Amino acid sequence: MLLNIAVVLLLALFCYSLMERMKLPGLIATILLGILLGPGGIDFLNPTLLRAAPQLRVFALMIILLRAGLGLERKSLDKIGSCALRLSFIPALFEGLVIAFASTYLLGFSFIQGGIIGFIVAASSPAVIVPEMLALKKQGLGDEIPSLVLAGAAADDVVAITLFGAFLSMYWGTAITPGLLALSTVGQIILGIILGVLVGLLLAWFFNRFQTGNTQRVIILICVAILFYSLEEVIPMASLLGVMAMGVTLRDALPHLAAGLSSSLEGLWDLAKLFLFLLIGSSLELSLFWGILPQALILIIVGLLARGLGVMVSTQKSTLSMKERFFCVVAYLPKATVQAAIGAVPLGAGVAGGDLMLAISTIAILLTAPIGAIGIRLTAPLWLAEARPRIPAAQSD
Repeated sequence: MLLNIAVVLLLALFCYSLMERMKLPGLIATILLGILLGPGGIDFLNPTLLRAAPQLRVFALMIILLRAGLGLERKSLDKIGSCALRLSFIPALFEGLVIAFASTYLLGFSFIQGGIIGFIVAASSPAVIVPEMLALKKQGLGDEIPSLVLAGAAADDVVAITLFGAFLSMYWGTAITPGLLALSTVGQIILGIILGVLVGLLLAWFFNRFQTGNTQRVIILICVAILFYSLEEVIPMASLLGVMAMGVTLRDALPHLAAGLSSSLEGLWDLAKLFLFLLIGSSLELSLFWGILPQALILIIVGLLARGLGVMVSTQKSTLSMKERFFCVVAYLPKATVQAAIGAVPLGAGVAGGDLMLAISTIAILLTAPIGAIGIRLTAPLWLAEARPRIPAAQSD
C-alpha cells in the first residue's frame, strides 16, 4: 500500500505542478488523474486507500476550514455580516429550487426527487473556493471581498446539505413544514458557531496556559477539529461552520500565534489537496453520465444562472461595484467536495433515479470545479485590482 501511495502522490504532485506552471488550477489535473487511476479507469489505486477516502477527505476539509478561519478577522466579519448572511442562503435556495422544478420537466422527477438532486448540486465547494480566496487575501486583492465569499460559502453548504436531508426525509414520507425546516437550519448554524467559538476560546486558554511548540499546537488543533466535526453525528449543528469559527476565535484571541498556525496548515494543505482532489476524481462514475449528459448540462447551467441571480440579489444592498458583484458570482460557481461526498447517497438509499442523480453530481464537479477556479484567477486581477473597502457595516443595510 505504501508503495502505491508513494507512486500515486508523486504522479499527483507532478500533474498538479505542471498545471500550475501553465497558469491553470492544479486541481484540474489532479481530478483527471484520479479518474484515470480510479476504479472507472485503470484501477491502479490501492483498495485500502479508496476505502479510507471519506476519512481522508474530512481530514483535508478540516485543514482548509481551519486555514479559512485563521485567515478571517473579526473586524472584517463585522463589516460584511449582513451581506454574508444573505449570501449564505439566497444563492443556494435559488439554485436548488430552480433545479428541482427544471428536473420535473427534463427528467420526469417528482418535485421531491428534484429537491434531492437540486440541493446536492446547490452546495458550493470549500475545497476549491477557500484556497483561491486565501490566495487573493495574500495578494491584497479585493479588500473584504474574499472574506465575504469565505463566510458566505461556508454557511451556503450548511443550508444546501440541510435541505438535501429534508427532501430525502420527505421522499420517505416524513412530513416537514417550511417553518420547522427554516428553524432547524438556522438553529444548526447558530449552534455550530456558538460551540465553535467556545471550543476556540478553550483552545486559546490551553495554548496560553501550557507551553507547546507550533507543531504540537497544529496537531492539537486538527485533532480537536476532527472531534468537533464528529460531534455532528450526535448534536444537530453546522460543524463545518463551527470549525471555521474555531479558527476565527483563535486568531482573535491569540493573533501572535495565528500566523504560525496558518503557515503550518498551509504546508499540510500542500499534501492534503493532492489526496482530496485525487480521491474526488476516483469517486466519479463516468460510465453513468453519457446517456444523461445533455439534460444534466441544461440542469446545471440553469442552476448556475439561478445561483448567479441569487448572488446579485444578495449583494444588491452592498456598495460593491458591478464588477465586484460579478466576481462574487464567479467565486460561487465551483462544486466538488459536497457532491463527491453525498452524490451517491440517494442511489444507496434506494431513491428512484438515484443513478441519474449520481451522474448529474459527477458532471457538476467536472464542469464547475475547473471553470470556477479558472474564472476566479482570470477575473480577480481585472475586477478586484482597484477594489477599496466599501462593503457597508450591518447597520447600513
